[in-house]
Amino acid sequence: MTEKQKRYLILGSLALAVALIYSSYHFYLFLWYSQRGEQYWSVLPMTPGYASTIWARLRELADGYLRIADVSLFEYRNGLTTLHPLLNPFLYYPLYLIGGLRGVMPLADAFFAAITFALLYKIAHLLTGRFFLAAPFASIFVMVRDLPFMLLPRSMNAVKDLVKVFLPVSFPGDSRNRLNFLTMESVKPGFVIFGPFLIFVFLLLKSERRKYAVLAGVFYGLLFYTYTYYWIYGTIVLGIIFLSSLLRRKYRTARYSTISLAIGGGISLYYWMTYFAAQRLPWIETYLNRTGWIESGGHQFRTSQWFFYIVVVVLLVILYRYCKARARMFIFDFLAVLLIAGVVGLNIQVFTGTNVQPVHWYLRIIFIPLALSFLMCAQCVFERVEKKGLGRPLTVIVWILALSVLGGSASDAYAFAKIRFHTFEQPTGVMPSVLWMNEHLPRDAVVLTPIPYSSELFLYYTPAKIFLPKAAGTMAGEDEMIERLFILYSLYGIPASTLDAELRNDTLAQTFIQRQFPATHMALFDYLYFQQFYSQALDASINIVPGADAPPGLKVDQIVSSYGAYPFDISDLGKKYKVDYLYLGPLEKEISTADFDEMPDLEKVYDVDGVRLYKIQKTEAVPPRT
Repeated sequence: MTEKQKRYLILGSLALAVALIYSSYHFYLFLWYSQRGEQYWSVLPMTPGYASTIWARLRELADGYLRIADVSLFEYRNGLTTLHPLLNPFLYYPLYLIGGLRGVMPLADAFFAAITFALLYKIAHLLTGRFFLAAPFASIFVMVRDLPFMLLPRSMNAVKDLVKVFLPVSFPGDSRNRLNFLTMESVKPGFVIFGPFLIFVFLLLKSERRKYAVLAGVFYGLLFYTYTYYWIYGTIVLGIIFLSSLLRRKYRTARYSTISLAIGGGISLYYWMTYFAAQRLPWIETYLNRTGWIESGGHQFRTSQWFFYIVVVVLLVILYRYCKARARMFIFDFLAVLLIAGVVGLNIQVFTGTNVQPVHWYLRIIFIPLALSFLMCAQCVFERVEKKGLGRPLTVIVWILALSVLGGSASDAYAFAKIRFHTFEQPTGVMPSVLWMNEHLPRDAVVLTPIPYSSELFLYYTPAKIFLPKAAGTMAGEDEMIERLFILYSLYGIPASTLDAELRNDTLAQTFIQRQFPATHMALFDYLYFQQFYSQALDASINIVPGADAPPGLKVDQIVSSYGAYPFDISDLGKKYKVDYLYLGPLEKEISTADFDEMPDLEKVYDVDGVRLYKIQKTEAVPPRT
């Protein structure tokens, strides 16, 4: 076996190990539930709340259409779910080849983990040219996203966390520092596009060839359909390359960077069409506020930025001296552009007065250039050690650390699955009814339920659309969302006192703490308003203050008062909004007082283990909006 074949074998083994470790979390859940004789397939990933952004999209990919009733669904911020038609041909058939939706979770984790590892390795190898540095780096980084921040500990607890990362055991109860690369909505599937963009930008700076400018432009354009921060960062990166090239009279690079920007701009046209269409909606500001684009009213400036600035300056000095001594200034150019673009991104709110969630720049963007810069520092250290004849022992140590991180991550996957096993536990009869719905409901059916958790469940596991829009994923205005809420609560006979309790986060927070497992009760106010009433105090997005995101009492009072005066008549059901089925399970029965067997125009189509599904016979729904 040649040296090249050995390296491919090692890389393939590492990619497979990474894929299995990330997907094993779900397989543990599948195994344990099957041992209990339950047909249950995990919908929630390792971090709460993430399911609402990715797994509903994967279900859309499997079914091939948008799923929030007749309300247009947005992908993240300011753009329609345009990633959907782009990825559908690549994921639609594989999903069904492995058994449809039941394979989505492990398939997605395995696929994106392996691809992410491969992209990280490629970038690292382009920078270092050393297999034994690039492969361990990719293995560690894909498991420990926060490692670049942990390498500069500022307390003894931070030192302990750093040590624990490299131990091959799990520490139950500790904050999770491993298996966190793929838990952010931006990374999966966004990094599959962001990674190649970085690669082609590097090759453009290295070779100044047109084909790399074209490829960088193509992937830059595709970034518009992944995640807001990616395309903003990509624009800053290409802009810095253009300006710096002009200042240094590298006109060829400047010209090629304009080609990248032009190609990306052309590909992004559909995104901007939907963006400006959204801007014409009268409630667009409300929508932006409830999805995280919070107007701060001032120039928010995080103290943690200053530490980042110091790190960037130190790294730039080290990288400049290292690259200049080895006549590899294209590496410095690449990393300098990425680091400076990170500084610019963090300060967007300083110039615009808009807080675009500075924490997201750290956890989605900045950790990547930091990690690559530290890798080059490691390269510098290795070269010095190698001159002293200690290169082989250091290589062995690096590989031991990488394999130890993989072992500890595998242990964490088991521990996290065990900890969250009961989180997924459903009342008797719920999952069989959901699986029945998946087999028997038509793809355009709208199912009514007043329980936010049930709405989430239907999105993942059935072809049904949901009636109650979710704040983070709908372009419906507040008036429509509240009217739909009133229709649901009136139909189910839910008293105003229950609505009042469900809307107050303080009450629900205490309930959640007391009933942490299972977490089948989602906060209704968060479901309807998401981040609209989050605190905008300095660093509030990092330092969670109890009650900081509590709903305004007057707001709740107004909603409850309006509900009491809402003139609902069951004969009006379906005349304004599309409705098809009514779901009554154990969670619904906890708050519902209605007797659906006595209501007209309802046909019971499912009644097993205390769960009932009624088909609404006479509806005169308006056609879906475009």
